[in-house]
Amino acid sequence: MSGAGENGAGGRLAFFHDGGLEGWAMAERFAGPGGRVATMPDIVDARIASGPRTSAWCRYQTTSSAEYYGISRAGSYVLAVLHGVGPMATLEGARAAYSWSLVDNEDRKKEGGRISREDFLAVLDGRWGEPHVVDVASYLRRYEYPFSSLIRGWAETDPLVAARMGGSERVARYLEMLDREDVEETGGQGRTGKPSPGHLLRISDDPNNSYTRIMDGTGGKRFTFAPRMLGGGTMDDGAMATLLSISQPCMTSGSGDRASLQVDIGTHEWWNGTRFVGWRAGAPPGDIPQDSSYDWASKARPDLLSAPYDGPVPPVWTLMKDDEGDWWVQRPKDGARMDTGVPLFRVSGIEEVGGPVPFETTASSYPGFFKYDVSEVVPLMPEGANAYAKEGEPGLTSDERHVRTSLRFYRVEFGRDVALRREKDMMRDPDAMMAVVEARLAA
Repeated sequence: MSGAGENGAGGRLAFFHDGGLEGWAMAERFAGPGGRVATMPDIVDARIASGPRTSAWCRYQTTSSAEYYGISRAGSYVLAVLHGVGPMATLEGARAAYSWSLVDNEDRKKEGGRISREDFLAVLDGRWGEPHVVDVASYLRRYEYPFSSLIRGWAETDPLVAARMGGSERVARYLEMLDREDVEETGGQGRTGKPSPGHLLRISDDPNNSYTRIMDGTGGKRFTFAPRMLGGGTMDDGAMATLLSISQPCMTSGSGDRASLQVDIGTHEWWNGTRFVGWRAGAPPGDIPQDSSYDWASKARPDLLSAPYDGPVPPVWTLMKDDEGDWWVQRPKDGARMDTGVPLFRVSGIEEVGGPVPFETTASSYPGFFKYDVSEVVPLMPEGANAYAKEGEPGLTSDERHVRTSLRFYRVEFGRDVALRREKDMMRDPDAMMAVVEARLAA
C-alpha cells in the first residue's frame, strides 16, 4: 500500500481540473458511501491539523460550501452560507446553478450561478439546516471598502468570515495557526520567510460576480451599494449563488514591516480551475494530497489510460522526453503555436537520421513563447525521418525579429493502439479515472 496519506491513503484526496466541475465528480467517487466533497470547515480543519508546508496548506481548494445573495421576505439584501447542504450541495445542483452563466447564455461569461427565489427563501427558512446569514446593509457599514483585506483584529469579529469558515471559534484557531513560528509564504511568489505581524484574511467577492457597486458620495467619500442582478433581471427574480474557495497563504505586496500573509476566502473564480477534495467516511482532519494517479499510471500502467486514436496525423511528429528519459510522440498542435508538451504515443524504437539543423522562425509578441508551424519543419527533414526534437533553448536573433534553435531528426516506431488519453479527458470519465485511482492505492 501507499504510505500514510499518500494519494488518498489517509482518506482525503484532491482532484484538480482546469475547467468546470469535473473534479467534483471524482472527489465524490473517491469519497464513497458516507463520505463527502469537502466543505470550507473541512478544509480549514485540515489545515489546522496538518500545519504549514503541507499540501493542504500550499494549494487552494474549491469546496462544497456555497453562498447565496438575494432579498429576504422583509426586503433586505442578505448573504446566506450553507456548508455541504442546500441547492448547490450536489454535483447536479451546482451544475444547475452555474448553467445560468456557463451554458444558458455565453454573454454572461462566468458571472457565477443563480438559484430561484423559491429556493433562496427555502435556504433562509432552514429547509437544509440553519444557514449563516449576514445582513448586507449592516455589513457594508462596517468598512469603508468592504469585501477586501482584513487585519487580524477585524477578521476575528467579521460576521462574513465566520459564516464562510463555519464559526468564530474555527476562525480564531486558524488565525492562531498563522502566528506559528514556522509559517512561511506558500504562494510561490519568490518571497519566503516569517512575515511581519498583522496577518490578513481577504474576504472577497468575485470581480465577475460582484456583490457591490461603488458610487461617489458627499464629502469625497465612496459608498457601496447592493446592485441589480448582473446579466439582466433583478434580485426579485432569484439569487446569486456561488461555491466558496480558499487560497494558499501568500505574502502581500508590501515589503519589510508592511508585508503580511494573506489568505483569500471568497467566491470561486473560474479562471483558477477547480480543486475539490474527496473526504471518506470516518477520515479525521489531516493533510490533503493532490491526486497523482494519472502521472503514476502514465509510467506504471499506461494501459489504464489508453484509447484508440482518431485525431490528426501531422506531416512530421514532434518528440519529447518524460522525467524518466523515455521518448514520447507529442499530441499534434494546430497551426503556429507552442508545442503541446502532451504525450500521445510511447516510442518503442528510435534512430537518429540527421541534425543538428538550424531552425529559425518569426518571433511572437513575447519571444519566450516559441511558436511555429510544423509545416516550417518539413522542408528541413532528411530522407527517412518521421519525427524531430528541438535541441537547446530557443533564442532571439540579433535583429530581435526571429527566434532560432536547432532540430534533430529521427526515425521512430510507435504503436497507435496505445494512445495516451489526456488527464482532463480522463477527468471527464469518472469510471475510468476511478479505476486508475484505485490501482494507485493498491500499488
